[in-house]
Amino acid sequence: MKILFVFISVLLLDLAHVHDALSQEKIGWYKQESGTTEDLRSIQFFSPTNGWICGWQGNAYRTTDGGEHWTLFMPPLKYEYQYFMDEFTAFANGTTTDEKHSTIIRTTDMGQTWSEPDSYERELTAHPDMMHIRDTVFQLNDQNFLRSIDSGKTWEKFFSALSYSTTFAFTDSKNGVAAGQKIGSCQGPQQYGGFAFTQNGGEYWHPVETRLGHNLYDIFPIRGKLFVVGSEELIAVSTNKGVSWEKIPTIDNTNQVYKAITFSDDRNGTVVGSGGYVLRTTDGGMSWNRQESKVGQWLLSVTFVDSLRGWAVGNYGTIIHTTDAGKSWVQQYLPDPEWLNSYVSPQPFATKTTISYELPKAVRVTVRIYDGLGKELQTFSEPGVQDAGMHSVEFDGSAFSHEVFYYRIEAYPYVGTGKFSKVPF
Repeated sequence: MKILFVFISVLLLDLAHVHDALSQEKIGWYKQESGTTEDLRSIQFFSPTNGWICGWQGNAYRTTDGGEHWTLFMPPLKYEYQYFMDEFTAFANGTTTDEKHSTIIRTTDMGQTWSEPDSYERELTAHPDMMHIRDTVFQLNDQNFLRSIDSGKTWEKFFSALSYSTTFAFTDSKNGVAAGQKIGSCQGPQQYGGFAFTQNGGEYWHPVETRLGHNLYDIFPIRGKLFVVGSEELIAVSTNKGVSWEKIPTIDNTNQVYKAITFSDDRNGTVVGSGGYVLRTTDGGMSWNRQESKVGQWLLSVTFVDSLRGWAVGNYGTIIHTTDAGKSWVQQYLPDPEWLNSYVSPQPFATKTTISYELPKAVRVTVRIYDGLGKELQTFSEPGVQDAGMHSVEFDGSAFSHEVFYYRIEAYPYVGTGKFSKVPF
């Protein structure tokens, strides 16, 4: 009897430990709150701990602890879209700070420094869709398709065979498919659901007649198949590299809009969309079941690092996270940047000027100076923290011929930006 009592006591203690462990790991989908109302356009994770989020207002956020804490990350462009190639390399695709043209800039050190490519069609409008396979980076831009075979240092332009492109995917460096509006279809339901495929890395595209008749929002390749999602609960699959498509029946008729799709392996996939809608497949996409996200905002992007752990983001700063393949979700939170009081004097300046700023508390500070094209000219950074109160840095612009400059003060969670000018020669 004594042995039985000891056995039961140990068993109950073990169960209590298991319960505590499960509680600490937050099993299920759980919400990661943002503290900001910015719509979050895309999310990418490269490991269970390291990930990035891009917002519609041009802000980006980085986490190193699985989304429990996020750090603001701001490329020197306006209205930009970000694409993260890995944990260190990112592209910002947007309008220069002087709003004169669009460009692509690249960082390979987590945003510390940025550079423009050696060649780029600057008159093209910035577009969010970008992907890479090894050293080849692809970007769709309305009717045009851009390709870089040297990790974004230089770019080539090709014609995409669509009058407007919304999404694309490549199964390898040669074979890809784009979706959007077909050339020559300016009205009627057939203007949507247009596809074009390439077999030579994007140099030439073949238009495809599918008659899907839907707005198309995302394509995902997985093990010889291509999946596309869109309006009116559209999920379709192609097994011949995008030449033909078959609609997959959905579970109910709620007229949801599906905005994004991802697969963690050849069997487990997730779709997200309007009204916090989430669908899950465990049979390679042939059937889909609804999951409860517990949020009502539109979800715009989803990513999984394995079959269990994933994140989705959407409108009004919504982030949700799961650790059990979407059976339940919990919300996470982003920091809402606080703006510093800062100014430049004299303004305009002849040779030198001073950038002053006020810190609410002691933090590490970096001040960056850019020209009108977004190229970084100078960085001011001290090894330690700066005390609360007024501080300043002096900028010597005598060696620069530019007339317009921009500064950015990075003092997480505080941010300060501004424009200043030099007296013309």
